[in-house]
Order: sequence, then C-alpha cells, then structure tokens
Amino acid sequence: MEKDTAQKLDLRIKRSGFASRTDFFTAVAEAALGQASDALEQSVRDWIDTQTPTETEEQIEAVIDQTIREYLLPVIAVHGADVAFESTWKDVRRIVHDRINLWLTTSELKQAYTRFEHLNRKELSDYKNEHLTGDEE
Repeated sequence: MEKDTAQKLDLRIKRSGFASRTDFFTAVAEAALGQASDALEQSVRDWIDTQTPTETEEQIEAVIDQTIREYLLPVIAVHGADVAFESTWKDVRRIVHDRINLWLTTSELKQAYTRFEHLNRKELSDYKNEHLTGDEE
C-alpha cells in the first residue's frame, strides 16, 4: 500500500473509533468470516452508515481550507500559522464539525494550518503588506 493511502486509511480508522489497524482489521475479518453474530453484523452496517464520513479526503480538506480562509486569513497573514493554530484550533474544529459532522484530530488541523500558509504564501504576504502599510482601498 502506498504511504499516502496508508495515511488516509489510518485517519479513517481513527475517525471511525478503532484504536488501531489491528482492531479495525479484526472486526472486518470477523464479519467476513461470519464469526460475528447477526446483531453485531447489523450494528456494523448501522455504524458504517452513520459514523463513517461520506466525504472524500479531498472534500474534507476543502472544507477545512475554506473554514481557515473564511475565519483566519488575516490572522495567519499577520501572525503565521503556528500562532493562529494555538489560539483558534478548537473553534475551527467545532466549525468543521458543524459543517460536515466530523471531529478532526489536533495533528490534522495543525497540518491544515501549515498547508494553508504554504499554499497561500503570496496571497498572505500581499494581504499583510496591504493592511499593515495602510495601502487599503
């Protein structure tokens, strides 16, 4: 399995409530081998329907980036991703949950802030220069 695929799988497993890959694959194997009771199999199906994210990783990333852009572009432009993260991650986590019913981990939010800063470096620099030098129109 490619590294990127493994990371996405690990994230899905964690989001789904399993403590480890072993726990996840054990549950899958038991269901596939018919060793789970009918009630458990139904509960697994119910759980899959209600608990696993319906969004792709790309869609989740887009919601995170949109939220950061809407609420934090000025903060990241002036203070940087690290400062913005320390003071706002809980709020962003709640907003993303409200939008897509998914609780993000602290580490994936930290990565998202850093990714946003890296991918939008020019826009952030322009924003900072424009607003701190008083060149607003």
